[in-house]
Amino acid sequence: MSFWQAFLLLYPIRQTNIPHHTRPLQVFCLGLSRSGTRSLYAALTTLGYEDVYHGQDVMLSRLGDIPQWIRLAHAKKIGDPDNFLNEREFDRILGNCDAVTDVPCALFAQELLRLYPEAKVVLNRRRDAKGWKKSMQSSMLVISRMGVWARTVNMWHPKYAWVRLFWIHVIDNLFHNPWLEGPSTMTLDYEKHYANLKSQCEDSGREYLEWCVEDGWAPLCKFLEKDVPNEEFPTGNNPKNPGAAANLKFPTWPEDSRRNMALAGATVVVAVVGIVLSLLEVRGGRSALRTAGAMAVVFVGRWVWQARGGD
Repeated sequence: MSFWQAFLLLYPIRQTNIPHHTRPLQVFCLGLSRSGTRSLYAALTTLGYEDVYHGQDVMLSRLGDIPQWIRLAHAKKIGDPDNFLNEREFDRILGNCDAVTDVPCALFAQELLRLYPEAKVVLNRRRDAKGWKKSMQSSMLVISRMGVWARTVNMWHPKYAWVRLFWIHVIDNLFHNPWLEGPSTMTLDYEKHYANLKSQCEDSGREYLEWCVEDGWAPLCKFLEKDVPNEEFPTGNNPKNPGAAANLKFPTWPEDSRRNMALAGATVVVAVVGIVLSLLEVRGGRSALRTAGAMAVVFVGRWVWQARGGD
């Protein structure tokens, strides 16, 4: 049994595997995180695009996509010697989508542009690269800087563990790692991301829209050939924005991870006490072992329940 097979046995997950396109990918919003991606998610939904892909959804409702994103990230990191970064492999997780925005898709922007030449391209960004850097440092990079203890606790939940793996192997590996030791290159890397995509589009004669949230509906709708909605453009964490992070309901996975870890630790302690008392032929040893057994059953029951969808 390989390590990956053993991991999937311990952390069971129903992996996404869409057999073929159910609809063509129509819009790529390839700007980096913290550049209006949630606003775009809500805006594209309002414009009638179905199943808009966003990174936060991966960690909430698309956990089954994570193993494939990890495979794609590994292939990209090592230079894709086996041509794994192909349309079929992306279709497994994007085959039902009309549009994409945010990471992880933005981290595969060059591959997506090459594989889906008919999709419209929006390069969403902030006008102020320093403002983007400040926003990243106070949000996503805080998660990446969590220490060993926090990462260990995450692994004590059958679903939350996948979120942590997604962050380490995809977000950090392809995005954050160069900045964790020092943020000096962040604004340069930010500008380079957009310059490379503009160059790729221009070299292939492909139209694209440079856009920021302040531009609102008009240029976006004109580029996408959609009517301008009779409502304000969704922005940031405004509660009126159905895609805002403020409106997302995160599960109780962090709390459950700590409870699972505490229960496992307590079970081991009671079991050790029972073994020691039994070896010393002291009264109470067998009782402690029975208690430890019952605690172990509770732990396994919680784990199975959480893996199958319990919060």
